[in-house]
Amino acid sequence: MKILNNKKELIIDSKEIEDEKNNHTEKFVVEYCANNHINLRNADLRNANLEDADLEHADLRGINLTNANLANANFKNADLAKANLTNANFKNADLTNADLSYTYLTNANLANANLENADLRSADLKNANFKNTNLSSTYLRSANLRSANLTSADLRSADLINADLNGANLEDADLENANLTSADLAYANLENANLEKADLRSAKTKPTQNTGE
Repeated sequence: MKILNNKKELIIDSKEIEDEKNNHTEKFVVEYCANNHINLRNADLRNANLEDADLEHADLRGINLTNANLANANFKNADLAKANLTNANFKNADLTNADLSYTYLTNANLANANLENADLRSADLKNANFKNTNLSSTYLRSANLRSANLTSADLRSADLINADLNGANLEDADLENANLTSADLAYANLENANLEKADLRSAKTKPTQNTGE
């Protein structure tokens, strides 16, 4: 694990961090850096166990949290722009007002998480799990949500302009007042979804038929 502190480097060898006690030590170090304004940008925290960590307002731009356990963590108002969060576990995490623009969240688990008013513009969310997730007023413009699980998700007033929801599961999702202008909903499952007052102008709701020559 490498954490940059302006021009200096704080280097922590996490190869020997295996048991529960040492995993808690790892979380303590990351929280300490965040709370003392030590630069965590571009840090390599792959496979880290940061369950229940308090990283509110942390600058985590470009961080690599691939396969990390971030369940129940507090990321309120955190900056995670351009972070690699592939396969990360954010179950029950609080990401209210977080900046997740241009992030990689492919196959991530965000079930029951709170992402209200978060910025997910142009994020790669393919195959991500958003079951029962609060995505109300979230900025998802041009996001890749192909084959994502959005079952029972709260998407009220979400900005989904130009979002790719091809093959996404939106069963029982609440999309009231959501903006789906020019969104791709081909092959999406909208069974029992609430689309009251949703803007579907120019949205693609049927798969393209290849008629040939």
